[in-house]
Amino acid sequence: MPGRAGVMERVSGIEDRLARVEHELYPNSGGSLRDAVDLANARLAQLLPDEEEPTAPPGAAPASP
Repeated sequence: MPGRAGVMERVSGIEDRLARVEHELYPNSGGSLRDAVDLANARLAQLLPDEEEPTAPPGAAPASP
């Protein structure tokens, strides 16, 4: 049965994995997960802009001007 790697070797591997995850959390050259989420949000905002006035719940009487 092979032995486990030493503590420093395992910590080094964990640090490498953490660096790859952190790379995905912040905007960069357009290749991160964060960039993809920001792009999707921007496109959604173009399709469905925020309404200036809140709408009445379904079934409620329309507000008078």
